[in-house]
Amino acid sequence: MPGPVAPDSTARATAEACRSERERELDAANGSAADVAAYRALLEALATDGVAVVARAAGGLPQPLGGMFERDERATRITLVRPLRSWDIDSVRDELFTLAHEAGHFRSWQEGWHTEAYLDALDALNHDPAARAPIDADPGAKRVALGAAQATLIYEEEARAWQFATDQLRALRYPRLDELARRRERSLAEYRLRLGIAE
Repeated sequence: MPGPVAPDSTARATAEACRSERERELDAANGSAADVAAYRALLEALATDGVAVVARAAGGLPQPLGGMFERDERATRITLVRPLRSWDIDSVRDELFTLAHEAGHFRSWQEGWHTEAYLDALDALNHDPAARAPIDADPGAKRVALGAAQATLIYEEEARAWQFATDQLRALRYPRLDELARRRERSLAEYRLRLGIAE
């Protein structure tokens, strides 16, 4: 896959419009000052790079589903998937962590980590029904049907995106890195379980 190119004027305009929409939502949200400031800083950096940050509802689910970094020939975007409920301090913080993680995937792509082998593994993961099934700590739970090499590529990318998220928020002097670390560990533990990777 070709490396990153500078966003064109259409991509920048779309990213700026999305940034404005997300900032209006933040203005109406009940988030802490530190969470809102970090969220705004990430939105600004992503818009400058031509990344549109969009949000969509996830039905009546009680927990946020997370997000997706997507890149195709037309656009670079991060989609945040939200439950149908109002934002509060916890949900703004949770979405900030999701946004930072997805921005980490963007940075990973910028740095050339999204190789053809990784993209093939991601495609296989996205087409495996077990990837969408609920996961729990049951050792007999259904795992995705990826080979060890593909599972390792997926896990390494997830860990890298979380490290980039940590680096970004640390650079912003975000005060709740301990909470981010707990979220990172929960996420990576779930990936290890789902992918069948030993600790």
